[in-house]
Amino acid sequence: MTGTLLGSIVDEAARAWAKLAGIIGRFLRRRFRRKKHNDEVYLVATPFGPGLPNLQAYHTSVVVDRMEYSFCPFGVVLGHGPESHRAFDSSRTKIFDMGYARVDARDFAKNMRELFMRGSYDLLRKNCNSFSDVALSYLVGKRLESKFSQMEQIGASADKYSALVRLGSGGAYRPNPAAEGFCAAEAMVALEPEIRWEACVERPHQVHSPLVNAGMPRLGVAW
Repeated sequence: MTGTLLGSIVDEAARAWAKLAGIIGRFLRRRFRRKKHNDEVYLVATPFGPGLPNLQAYHTSVVVDRMEYSFCPFGVVLGHGPESHRAFDSSRTKIFDMGYARVDARDFAKNMRELFMRGSYDLLRKNCNSFSDVALSYLVGKRLESKFSQMEQIGASADKYSALVRLGSGGAYRPNPAAEGFCAAEAMVALEPEIRWEACVERPHQVHSPLVNAGMPRLGVAW
């Protein structure tokens, strides 16, 4: 009987230690992830073209740990700081602090390149703002404010039912078959099946941040 009791005590102690080891392991993994995935994430936005009341076209990109990711006809392009905004009026560029990345930057770059491949760009249906929307969701669990993509959404709807944009552009705009069926929300789910949607109650706030300043002109904000 003594042996049975001793064996029971040993078994109980082993289970307790195993449980404690599991708790410690989870704690250490969480701490490691926080240290590893603490890259700062910024949204960079530049208005361009004529603006209407409450309606303006924007070029957007995201900066992760000082590296810019943007989407164009050549696919996902990397830059040292917000280089893609140099093609526009950089005095109107705004930078927004979006928080800290919850995923590794290398995984982010790999997965985004697979979703936003070279040749799949479409001015209205799969553009830089579509990319920024999916990127922000993946990186920080937030969505791009609708004002940044409102212009092309209206244009896409008008062109879908009346080919208005194609006619108005004199044929300069042609829908890209490679972008057919693209849906930002579906892309987000594909990247993170268990995504927890966060309501964007607060507007992103403009920040003055020491992003990459070396060799870059001032973009209307203090870096």
